[in-house]
Amino acid sequence: MVEPIRKLIVVPCDPQTAFSVFAERTADWWPLDKHSLTAGRTGNAAKSVTIEPGVGGRIIETSPDGEELHWGSIKVYEPGKVLCFSWHVAEPVDRATEVEIRFEELSPEQTQVTLEHRNWDVLGEAGEETRGHYNNGWVHVFEDCFGGACKMPAS
Repeated sequence: MVEPIRKLIVVPCDPQTAFSVFAERTADWWPLDKHSLTAGRTGNAAKSVTIEPGVGGRIIETSPDGEELHWGSIKVYEPGKVLCFSWHVAEPVDRATEVEIRFEELSPEQTQVTLEHRNWDVLGEAGEETRGHYNNGWVHVFEDCFGGACKMPAS
């Protein structure tokens, strides 16, 4: 069994705000110039990424020419508490891993945010290697970019 990736950060805001930054303002902090299908294909940044609210919502990358690329689907959507979704960027839907983000209040101005990326075994022999790439990628995307966005004033 391939072990899940676990990342934990503490951000200087309440859980509702942290959830909002992650789920509703994703395009403001996601590094679309490097971590998108568009960037991988063309070297150019994607136009945006959107998380549709609610169970069954999609995670959609929009390319500069308007093409929608499906990254995953929402499984749990509890604002201020939990966001869980399938994750199949560059993979068929039946090879989706799963990402869960938990938001836990430490104080009125501090939230512990935990990311767990799991179900690597669905990728077969590529599971361990793919996990390694994502383990490094989540440091930048989750810890640096998302963590940094929580320090910015809301737009």
